[in-house]
Amino acid sequence: MSKQNFILPLLLTVGLIIRLILMPISAHSDLFAINNYPPLLIRQGVFDIYSYLDKKSPTLFFYPPLTYYLIGTFQYFDQVFSSTFLNWMDTQRALFENGFKGQASDYIIAAPNPHIFRDLFLAKAPYLIFDMLSLCVLWNFFKKNYLSKYAIVVWVFNPALLYNSYIFGHIDIIPVFFILAAFYFLKRDSKLSFILLGVAGALKLYPFMLVPLLVLIYSKSRKEMINYLLLSFLPLMFFLIPTMLNNPSLAISAFTVKLFQAYNGNIHGWEYYSNLIKYFIIALSYIILLLISWKSKIKDNFKMAVGVSLISILLLLNFVYRAHFHYLLWLAPYTILWFKNVKVATIIILIQALSFASYKILVNPLQAGLFAPLNPVYFSSIPAFNEILNRYLPYKIFSTLGFIIFSLVSLIIVVSIIYDIIFQEEVSYTPITSRLLKRNP
Repeated sequence: MSKQNFILPLLLTVGLIIRLILMPISAHSDLFAINNYPPLLIRQGVFDIYSYLDKKSPTLFFYPPLTYYLIGTFQYFDQVFSSTFLNWMDTQRALFENGFKGQASDYIIAAPNPHIFRDLFLAKAPYLIFDMLSLCVLWNFFKKNYLSKYAIVVWVFNPALLYNSYIFGHIDIIPVFFILAAFYFLKRDSKLSFILLGVAGALKLYPFMLVPLLVLIYSKSRKEMINYLLLSFLPLMFFLIPTMLNNPSLAISAFTVKLFQAYNGNIHGWEYYSNLIKYFIIALSYIILLLISWKSKIKDNFKMAVGVSLISILLLLNFVYRAHFHYLLWLAPYTILWFKNVKVATIIILIQALSFASYKILVNPLQAGLFAPLNPVYFSSIPAFNEILNRYLPYKIFSTLGFIIFSLVSLIIVVSIIYDIIFQEEVSYTPITSRLLKRNP
C-alpha cells in the first residue's frame, strides 16, 4: 500500500478512536432529556408522548415524534447490553417531572449509576451509527466524482460534529444524515429526496425550512410542487397520528407554540423585541431566498439547492436568539458540498467553530462540566475558560471579535453564493407561469 493510500485509512481510524474515547466519558443534560422519555414506549406502551407530557405539565415538551420512536427503538435493543440503562432513565425522568432542574453533573449525583460509562456509550451509539452512514453517503459523492475523498476527513474531524454528538450528546447527526442522503438522491430520485427531507424534519423541525426552497427549484409543474410538499410532510404527519387521534390541536401546538414559549418565555424588555427584529430579518431574507429559487433557473439545480440551503442555515445561526454552538453541525453537509476545495472547507469550518464558540460556549456546563461523568463534583467546579481569561484581559473583547468574525464570514459566504448563482452560472429570470409552461407545453 502506497503512503498516499495509507493516510486516509489512518486518519479515519484516528477519528473513530477519538469518538470511542469521548462517548462514555462526557454528557450534557440534553442527552438525558432526549433519552429519559423513550423508555415509556417500551415499559408502558406510551405511543402518544405529547398527550402524556400535556397531562404531566403544560410546559413540558419533547422533540418531534420520530425522535421519540427512533430512540425508543434503540433503547429496546440496549436492554441486551445493559440491565441498568432504562432504570437510570426512569429515575432521571421522575426527578425531572418532580421539578428537579440542573446540569449533567446534578443528574449524575442525584441518580447515581455504577455503569454510567457503559450506559452513556449506549446512549450515543445511534449517533455513531448515523455518523458512519453519513460517511458512506460522502463516499458515494466521491465515487460520483463530486467530492474529493479527503472531504471525508474534513467530516470526521469537524469540531462541531465531535462536540455535538460525542461530547455534548445531541441528536443532530441523525437528521443531518437524512439531509445528506436527501441531497445525494436529488440528482437521481427527487421524490425520495423529499421523503428523506421529511424524515429529517420529523426528527428536528429545521429541515422544513429547506423544503419550500427545494420544491421551487426542482418542481416542473404545480402538480409536482404539491406532490413534493406532501411527500415532505408525510413522515411528520404519519408519526403524529397517535396524537392527532387523541387531541388534534395538541398535535400542532406541542412542537410549535410550546416550543416557541420554551425558548422565548423568559425573555423580556428590549431583549424580547430585539429577538422579534431578528426573526423579522430571517423572514425577510427567507422570502428573498424563495424569490431567488422561484425566479432563477441555472444549469446546475443541485448547486442552487446546496447554495440556498447553506444561506438559510446561516440565517438561523446568526439571528436566532438561542442558536447554540452544537447547532453548528447543521452547516456541515452544505459547507462540504458547496466548498469542494478541501482546504477552503477546512479553513471555513475551523474559523466558524472558533469564532462561534467564543461567544456561545461561555459556562462550565458547556466546557469542562461536560466531562462530569468522570467526576461530577470536580469537573462541575472548574471555572470556564473565558472566566479564567477574564481575570487578565476583558473577555468581552474576544467574544465581540468572535461575533464579528462569524457574522462577517457568514456574510461573505452568502454574498459569494448569490454572486455565483446569479453571475457565474447560466441564469434566466421568468415568471413562474411562463417557466412552467415552457417545461410543460
